[in-house]
Amino acid sequence: MTKASDAWTQLFDKYNILEQIDAGGVFNISATQIKEFYEPRLITKYDWSSSLPDLFKKNKLVILPSSRGTYTIGRFKAYQKLNYENIRPIVKTLPSWVSTWDSFGITSEAVALNVAKASGMIDHILMSDQNFPAIDTITGRLKSGDLNYKIEQKNGS
Repeated sequence: MTKASDAWTQLFDKYNILEQIDAGGVFNISATQIKEFYEPRLITKYDWSSSLPDLFKKNKLVILPSSRGTYTIGRFKAYQKLNYENIRPIVKTLPSWVSTWDSFGITSEAVALNVAKASGMIDHILMSDQNFPAIDTITGRLKSGDLNYKIEQKNGS
């Protein structure tokens, strides 16, 4: 069992999370509560259903952010199978005037966005032209404010 899975087991036991979900449909948990056992930012974001802890998979649960520092655990339809077309890629390259000290790998989101912008990939996707190309604006982490959304709950356990 991983440290993260162990932390979730302890949290579920301490706060009777399964019983709370069975009774009320959801369980709200704070980052402070999670931090008693593990670092919240490391065990609250699961981009793929396959990466969920076994305890979540076994009980058909997911965790979603509900506000800054709080999360909601429940039986939600939060993941969708990705369907994609098998299309031929369009090759984009960096302009010859872009140079670096060494060849580099694209190892972060920031670098990927910079390369996509410099190669013209962003303009191609946005269908913008040379008279009105995409421009860089604000980067970094910004607070979005409240987001309201609806999510389908799954039936049963």
